Amino acid sequence: MSLVRMVGQDHATRMALSWLKSGRVPHAILICGPEGTGKRALAMELTSALLCTEPGADACDECAACRQVKSLSHPDLHCLVPLSGGRQNQEEEAVEADMRAVAREYISGSRTGASTAGNISREHLRQLRRRMAYAPAQSSRRVAVILCAENMHPAGANSVLKILEEPPDQAVFVLVSAAPEQLLATIRSRCQRLVLRRLSSRDIAAQLAAEGFAAERAQLGVRMAEGSLERARQAGLGSLDETRARVERFMQAATEQDDAAYFTLVADLGARENRSELELFLKLCSLYLRDLFLLEHRCEELTSFPDKDHFLQQLRPVLSLSQVEAATTEVDRAVDYLARNINPGLVLADLWQCLRASDRRGGAGSRYRGQPLSDARPAGSVA
Repeated sequence: MSLVRMVGQDHATRMALSWLKSGRVPHAILICGPEGTGKRALAMELTSALLCTEPGADACDECAACRQVKSLSHPDLHCLVPLSGGRQNQEEEAVEADMRAVAREYISGSRTGASTAGNISREHLRQLRRRMAYAPAQSSRRVAVILCAENMHPAGANSVLKILEEPPDQAVFVLVSAAPEQLLATIRSRCQRLVLRRLSSRDIAAQLAAEGFAAERAQLGVRMAEGSLERARQAGLGSLDETRARVERFMQAATEQDDAAYFTLVADLGARENRSELELFLKLCSLYLRDLFLLEHRCEELTSFPDKDHFLQQLRPVLSLSQVEAATTEVDRAVDYLARNINPGLVLADLWQCLRASDRRGGAGSRYRGQPLSDARPAGSVA
């Protein structure tokens, strides 16, 4: 991988390469854009190019320095990520090991979102400030990569601001954020921005084809992507299938008013160390509801889950359009609750109640009321 092979982000990569070729690299760079557009990959490719020991503006991907950047073991590379509260109070060496492990998860795409990830603590940011003031150990620069930069503790962010105001000659800060508006305005004003855009369906389809995805899985990936290559890959690889099945069980159990299933699903979602699975669950709930809305308006070609048409057609006579719209609002509210670190049971409670409500299509005399979803059929369909 190198800067020139970043998918669909030509403007940002051209700007980064122009900095590298001219030797006039900004002391502070803010890489921002929607989730799944390659922000973390761009940050690491830019870091490799900055620390690479071979001639040329771009990274060679083969020298010892490039390999060290890939493994996050380069002595002049410092990564900061949000850590949960209990992990912030360990010894410094243990914290560094945790930082590298969590950073690898973010960079690989196995961990997404920062809304519930905790803060980047004040002490860690102050340590970073001290380290970035030292002379480089191996390269001509020190590079700090701050992932989910919007999660910086406000007091710690002020420590970063101080060094950005008077940066050492050899220091480069790379901040990565999907919500740059949450950063201090004074930090934003001192950064040069690389803004990434949502990828087009054509870009995503071409990349999935180049990576050897089967046509059917690639099509599913493109339909689910919403501009995110990361999500398209997850869908194409089947990584989302388990969560999709969980969403379907949730929706089916709610419409059948099976409250026991609710507590089982909440326990499963809430048992995980971080909330990324619940975040993904809500995103997929939103897509299922969107597909129901599109089917009601006869826009089948726009649905995200063409392979789930049978399940969606079963839901149509069970949920009224007003319920679908209300449930979509509840998903948005649940995402807001999740950002405030509210208990998963409370996050999902209103959505569950909305889906299980008795105001179903056909009114009080509906022949679908109380009927198991597996037995429901759209009007005119053949069993």
